Amino acid sequence: MVGLVIDTSSSFASVALINDGKVLFSEVNKFHNKQAESVNLMIENANKQLNTGFQNYKYVAVTIGPGKLTGLRVGVSIANALRFALSIPIITISNFDVIAYISGKANFAVVLEAGIKKFYFQEFRNYKSMSNIRLISSDEVLKYSEKHYLIGNVGNVHKNFLLNAQHIGEYINNMSTNKLKASNRLCYIKPQYFNIYP
Repeated sequence: MVGLVIDTSSSFASVALINDGKVLFSEVNKFHNKQAESVNLMIENANKQLNTGFQNYKYVAVTIGPGKLTGLRVGVSIANALRFALSIPIITISNFDVIAYISGKANFAVVLEAGIKKFYFQEFRNYKSMSNIRLISSDEVLKYSEKHYLIGNVGNVHKNFLLNAQHIGEYINNMSTNKLKASNRLCYIKPQYFNIYP
């Protein structure tokens, strides 16, 4: 079952093609903040490299956030267009769930840049989220760093992590069947927005 994975939540867009538990193709754009210009070209490159096409896609998976707002809109718009054109479901993915899966740590917190000196934050214990995603200040990042193992893309973390489509493909391939079915959507989706302004 071939699936297209799109991640445009960070500064560097990426795509992957996965099938039967394997990531067959993965590419990360090398240009900063060029999501709109690069995603379609990477999808075209993936199809060419694997000698496949849109007609073989069974679903499209996309990160819905939290992340860069403009980038998220690009990925979600492409996913919605493919769902409409191909009549395939969309699997929506939370960035934090993927980071939690890939991290290899049981107890930690994720911190990602949100802009305007704000940061997205969520705690995990035994690989399960213990809080909702919320916005915190740089002072709070310092405070949390004293009592949490932090993973993310900011300076005051123990492990820096840059999410890409290959990570998401690995996460999807290890989701339970029930969770995967529950994630499939045949309707129009939107990014997961947070108000970063006071």
